[in-house]
Amino acid sequence: MQWGVLYVSTGDRLQAMPSSVSVDGADALPEATAAALVSHLVTCKLKKAPLAKAVGILTRDSGVRMVVDPAATRHCARAGFTEAFEKRPLDHALALLVVPEGLALRVEAETLRVTVR
Repeated sequence: MQWGVLYVSTGDRLQAMPSSVSVDGADALPEATAAALVSHLVTCKLKKAPLAKAVGILTRDSGVRMVVDPAATRHCARAGFTEAFEKRPLDHALALLVVPEGLALRVEAETLRVTVR
């Protein structure tokens, strides 16, 4: 159980999943951003949404500033995100969106950047 969901997969796949959505060497997460990530609840359905659009929908009205690295966009160019979130904390929703695709979040000043892991 991680990020509020139970994964059913192969042992190799589960062991390959990182325990953190953040990459090493990132800046410290600003207090206001950290608070918004856990307190903002996301309810939405994504249907074949491109990465940037999916991130924009998840973070809408949260006060969290996010950008998507161009390399992450290219990495997921063929993948459209089809997900449903019901009252899911923003930090969990973002992790569920990016981690399975081999992406991560990096804190840069007061902005979160979606990047390739």
